[in-house]
Amino acid sequence: MMLRLLRIEHFRGIESAEWAINQRLIGLVGAGDSTKTTLLDAIGLVLSPNYNPQFTDADFYGLDLSRDIVIEAAVTDLPDNLVKESQLGKERSGVMPDGTLVHDPVDEAEECLVVRLTVTPELDPTWEVVRPGSDDARPISASQRRQLGFFRLGERPDYHLRWGRGSALSGLTEGVEGASSVILDAHRGARRAVFDADPNALHDAAMAAQRSARDFGAAQFGQLRPGLAPGSVTSAHTLMLHDGDVPLSSLGLGTRRLTSLSIQDQAMADGSIIAIDEVEHGLEPHRLAQVLYHLKKRALDGQLQVIMTTHSPTAVKTLNADDLVVVRSDGAGRTDCQNVPDDLDNVQGTFRSAPDALLGRRVLVGEGATEVGFLRGLIRHWDAERISDGRPPAASLGTVLVNGQGSTQPSQRAQNFQRLGYPTCMLVDNDDRRIDRSVESSE
Repeated sequence: MMLRLLRIEHFRGIESAEWAINQRLIGLVGAGDSTKTTLLDAIGLVLSPNYNPQFTDADFYGLDLSRDIVIEAAVTDLPDNLVKESQLGKERSGVMPDGTLVHDPVDEAEECLVVRLTVTPELDPTWEVVRPGSDDARPISASQRRQLGFFRLGERPDYHLRWGRGSALSGLTEGVEGASSVILDAHRGARRAVFDADPNALHDAAMAAQRSARDFGAAQFGQLRPGLAPGSVTSAHTLMLHDGDVPLSSLGLGTRRLTSLSIQDQAMADGSIIAIDEVEHGLEPHRLAQVLYHLKKRALDGQLQVIMTTHSPTAVKTLNADDLVVVRSDGAGRTDCQNVPDDLDNVQGTFRSAPDALLGRRVLVGEGATEVGFLRGLIRHWDAERISDGRPPAASLGTVLVNGQGSTQPSQRAQNFQRLGYPTCMLVDNDDRRIDRSVESSE
């Protein structure tokens, strides 16, 4: 599966956004509060495999309850079972190479389903499949959305290390002969072990409860005793992966996140769309680089689409320039998702030499180390004045210093950041007149 178009109206910090997507590996970069995580949340909700995600008034842009939330997603590379005529085959649309939607998948248009989530001010969500140019809509169930293969590596990685309803481990064993009996036998064995235990403090508490219940006239129990609740194949939350005798829940966050991701990946045999918020969370730089390398390899094989946010310079340096999408919110609710233009000069070198700049709001380019030192001194002086006046320092404004490394590179780097929408200023001296033309072209 592959997400090709995302449209959002009136959701959290986004009043409007429309993003045409043509990449399988996407690193969302930009300053804090540019709505990167909100984009992932929107994707997760419109493609949600759950039938009852919870919404609140805070999910409406500006808490304005006069309008509905609307999120639309166009998904291609659809599973065969989902596009049967008995399923949603008659609801297929087309998406053009530039991301434009058309009513039918004809000519150069790629077959897709357009899924729309609408949330009313009464907090009632509705999922439908719609087609451009038509008012007709057909409901899409949670089980059908599950076939779109979306999952998100979130803040609770331990869930997929357990066998339980909806977990990736349960997906790996679903329908496998003998798997259900192993889980049920484990439950039943554990129940028998508790029943057969020698009298202990739990039994004393049960007997006290029995006497009190009798006095209240609740019931005439024969024998209250402690026991585990009867389990089922889908309620095995206490059954989890162990490394030898060590439960994986006791390992470090980075290891748990990566193991959870690997299990979810394996559970999606027909391909999947993975969303990862702050991919670097809990990972050392060398493990982050390995994760990105592996995800890129899987994406290039056409097996995955990965959409992730990052605030890590290591991630920026590891990814290619054409993997990155700069996200920017204009302060009035409009979110813009900009791919790195193909015609930027030496953009890969710019990003790898100054990855921090992509994570800020404003860029100051110094011609070389002397100019950068001068700018750093000015910023420290201005920060002291601002802090004494009760105003925020330059760091809170997202200002990032970039060393231009001399010659024509400063103007080249300044132009690259300016083209990507970053307010950019360049400081050069006048000791090398050979760069005059390059400097003039940067104005």
